[in-house]
Amino acid sequence: MTSPPVYLFPPFRLSPARRELLCAGASIKLGGRAFDLLVALLERRDRIVGKGELLDVCWPGVVVEENNLQVQIVALRKLLGYAAIATIPGRGYRFTLPAAMEGGDAPATPAEADTQPRAAARDALASAGNLPTDSPTLIGRDEALLQLADLLDRFRLVTVAGAAGIGKTRLAQAVAMKRAASTRDGAWWVDLAPLGDVSHVPDAVAVALGLSLGSSADPTRTVMQALKDKDSLLVLDNAEHLLEGVVKFVMRLRPAAPGVRVLVTSQEPLRIDDECVLRPGPLSLPDGDAPERVAASGAVGLFVARAKAADRFFDLRADNQALVAEICRRLDGIPLAIELAAARLPLLGLEGLRDRLDQRFHVLTTGRRAALHRHQTLRAALDWSHNLLSIEEQVVLRRLAAFVGTFTLDAAQHVAEDEHGIDRWDVLEHLGALVDKSLVVAEGEPVPRYRLLETTRLFALERLIDSGEVIAVRTRHRDHFLFLAEACQPGLLDADFARDVVRLDLDRENLLAALAWAPGVEDAQLGLRLAWATNYYWFLRAMPRRGMEVARAALDRTGAQAPALARCRTLLMAGWLGMNAGEDDAAVAWLAEALLLARQLGDDRVLCHVLVKFATARHDRGETALAVALADEGLAVGRRLGDCIELGEALMQRAQAHRLAHEFEQAHGLFKEALALRRRIGNTTGAISSCTALAQLALDFGQPEAARAPLEEALAQTTTTDSQSATLHCIAIVAEWAAVIGHPETAVLLNASHERLASQAGMKHRQEPSEVQRIARARESLDAATVDRLLVAGSALAMAPALDAARAFVENVRVSATGAH
Repeated sequence: MTSPPVYLFPPFRLSPARRELLCAGASIKLGGRAFDLLVALLERRDRIVGKGELLDVCWPGVVVEENNLQVQIVALRKLLGYAAIATIPGRGYRFTLPAAMEGGDAPATPAEADTQPRAAARDALASAGNLPTDSPTLIGRDEALLQLADLLDRFRLVTVAGAAGIGKTRLAQAVAMKRAASTRDGAWWVDLAPLGDVSHVPDAVAVALGLSLGSSADPTRTVMQALKDKDSLLVLDNAEHLLEGVVKFVMRLRPAAPGVRVLVTSQEPLRIDDECVLRPGPLSLPDGDAPERVAASGAVGLFVARAKAADRFFDLRADNQALVAEICRRLDGIPLAIELAAARLPLLGLEGLRDRLDQRFHVLTTGRRAALHRHQTLRAALDWSHNLLSIEEQVVLRRLAAFVGTFTLDAAQHVAEDEHGIDRWDVLEHLGALVDKSLVVAEGEPVPRYRLLETTRLFALERLIDSGEVIAVRTRHRDHFLFLAEACQPGLLDADFARDVVRLDLDRENLLAALAWAPGVEDAQLGLRLAWATNYYWFLRAMPRRGMEVARAALDRTGAQAPALARCRTLLMAGWLGMNAGEDDAAVAWLAEALLLARQLGDDRVLCHVLVKFATARHDRGETALAVALADEGLAVGRRLGDCIELGEALMQRAQAHRLAHEFEQAHGLFKEALALRRRIGNTTGAISSCTALAQLALDFGQPEAARAPLEEALAQTTTTDSQSATLHCIAIVAEWAAVIGHPETAVLLNASHERLASQAGMKHRQEPSEVQRIARARESLDAATVDRLLVAGSALAMAPALDAARAFVENVRVSATGAH
């Protein structure tokens, strides 16, 4: 006689005949209507069940409102998990958990229990797997798919580890479908997402394999018996919340079933012997906005495919490709975020979508209803990952949200530690855990830098704001980067300054964030110090306008008006960089205030510095008498100081005054003295400036061959210093030299490159009439078509190839006695 059916969907066991629902052996109370509804869904689990049919089954002969059904569905979802029952719009509901049916529910005797695994093994794997058949097409993952397939050929245990929404499940589905065709006993899919207890992992695997489990059977043993002689792929999907149970199960299975390969998807690896880990990154982003580069992006490909599904009229066109590329970049190439964004396209349009990405957690909320609940909104995906962290890991993650871009371990320790239990070594451990769990990305060798994807950072920033720690954390962030900038500042003028420039390059966005932080009046002086510490950096990187804006913001803060050295230096910075950015009137005003303050403070170093820069500003405005007076005073103060940076600048400025007055002998002597001093104290960028000044003076003298040696020295130094401002100056002087010695094509080419690069950098290039005339004569000596060709070619040259062209020209050209080649 056939026993009444029993349904198993771990950790639950339902006996309709006994009207009993067990969870891990414990009885669960469930209302009568909810029980009937659950039985109906389980009996019809192979199809969608209409609302009318469910109403007839659960309320036979009674007319009830549809909301009664909805109330019972909600109750079941609270018990089983939201993903257990899918709503199919306009059609009804479907039970989605893996479930198996037994013929009877009576407890097995010990003898029966012993034979059950063998019987189950005989009946198991009757089909060639249970892979999902409705998986969306995998887009943009060709390389990762090949890598994963190769790893499964070579290793028996492979874990695909990555952040929520990165596409681990779809990658695993794609490789499983591919491998199933070449695997004798098929591929088996086990979704662990609905489980809440690590002990239920073997039950879920057994149910997925279709094995019969008696009430006293050991599910792991049953699975081992079923798989021991099989050539199969077993996929354990969504394992991150059950790692202990997955590890225990896998370690028992592998020696018992040597022909079975196990593929796990998880936010972190299992960390057991012989495990091979693949960490798929975000989808490839467009490298530039050229049509072919945008179209080749995996992120754009996914966006376009999902956008077309949402709006049949959408297509990638010349007039929208830049917007699509920007959206994909801002979403970090994360597949889930891109899919959710594309679903919003019909409502918001591309521009509306782009403009609302700063509020992405409120906008990206329209995932597929059939998807896991945590994949239906961007916030839900990150909430899932966040809830798996320990309290301390959550604290460190939210504090790391203070960083913009990449950061070092030292920076993380300084910002995330506190005085109440998390020290710098705790931060090291928790940062490692966050990297393992794919919430923090580690990049670079041999010393890695770390970063949060922007979506993760915005999520963590919300948690930081909610915690009330913003002021403390961002103040520690500001203090760390103040220390870094002040430590690097002296080195920016040394012979090996490239090391410190690169350090500041890597932390530029963090420096800007630190510069913007001033929660109280007392912070204004620290803001001035930080601004001044970045002074040389902005010039060396040919970004004078950015530096000027930084200085102006620091000067305008409440509390920054006190007549102190920090304000005087920042006024000097604003004036100097303002001159280079072409903001002459503002620069003169800042420098005038700086000079008054410098005289009050009695600091000769800052006074000399201000006098020299103010003299330059006056010269640029044609105020020669004032410029000479300032330059004379600056040189006098500089000589009192002795060998130092300031004396070198004073010598250069006074020499330029002589040059502009056509007092070439006096200018030559001071330029040579400045070069010797700068070589002596290791001021490399200063030495380059002195060399280019001597070369330009040789052109003024009518002795172009004398310009070769200083040009060769300057060009050699630019190779080691990586100063963009010095490089630009060298290119400009070589262009003039080429014009003078009879190489007009080179002159026009290099000058065009210099003008475009300087314009891009926002640097104002000030030329004397004689300098302008040299390039003009070179252009006039060529026909119009040649000039146009050279202008186009020169404008297309980036800084490095332009510098290479200038260096090659100086090394190879010869100058005749009359100046012609």
